[in-house]
Amino acid sequence: MVESPVSTLKVILLGPHQSGKTSFFTQFTMNTFKTEYHPTVGISFQSQNVKIKDKFVKMCLWDFKSDDKDLLPHYISNANVCLLFFDITSKQSFESLPGYLDIIYSHLDRNVFIMIVANKIDLCAKSAEVSSFEAQQFAIENNALFYETSAKTKQNMNELMVVSASTVLGIVPDLQQPQPEPEKFTDRIKKIFQKKKREQRTDEQLMDENTNLKKETEKRKNKIKDLQSVMEKLRGALKVKEDQIQSMNQIILSQSTEIEMLKKQLKENNIEPAVIKTPVEVTNTNTEKKTK
Repeated sequence: MVESPVSTLKVILLGPHQSGKTSFFTQFTMNTFKTEYHPTVGISFQSQNVKIKDKFVKMCLWDFKSDDKDLLPHYISNANVCLLFFDITSKQSFESLPGYLDIIYSHLDRNVFIMIVANKIDLCAKSAEVSSFEAQQFAIENNALFYETSAKTKQNMNELMVVSASTVLGIVPDLQQPQPEPEKFTDRIKKIFQKKKREQRTDEQLMDENTNLKKETEKRKNKIKDLQSVMEKLRGALKVKEDQIQSMNQIILSQSTEIEMLKKQLKENNIEPAVIKTPVEVTNTNTEKKTK
């Protein structure tokens, strides 16, 4: 027989798009994790019990659409716990948290328990953009607790919920999450140098691309010059032909004028112009005479 919970707590899940809050919701309440991203539509509600020492506490989880700020005030009232998620692989996700805190403090009692949840720590070694120390400092400045978890691997998931419930109910849990230590100075220096190397490689790549573009541009300029030279030569040849044609037209016009003048003189003197025969016609005439 399942023991009845000693208390029921209302837990609201807030956070920006793709922070993993819905994945946390489905994993914790239904033991399901989906790899593809589906944005939250409206509101989802599920409950799950957590065990603190020898007692059970019913955790009623409410998952909200991230940008539906008009709907939030109607459902987040009387909440006992607020889990505010961000994606450790997205600096932008972390930087959006102050806006959600404004919503929480505008519509909830200042005594509501707030947990800043750094999600997707399974990707931390590959592409983390927010350090544990930075997130913890943010939580301290905003009178909240800080926890790291992974909705995919379930790491620290149950512990997070137990700490939230025990804090609200004033029960000391059997487990404690070690607080993240500040980054060592040498580690931070190494990260800075690694970042500088990445930036330097990027600059070198940009310089190579710029050099290649300049070479390609120079080649195209040379091709254009060659084409322009060919065009100039063609224009010159065309001009010569035009001049030759114009000269021939002038000669023809001059000869036509002389012929017309000769015809006019012959007509004035009543002289019939001689018929000029071609060499072929002359040969044919001589042949006919010999035959006769």
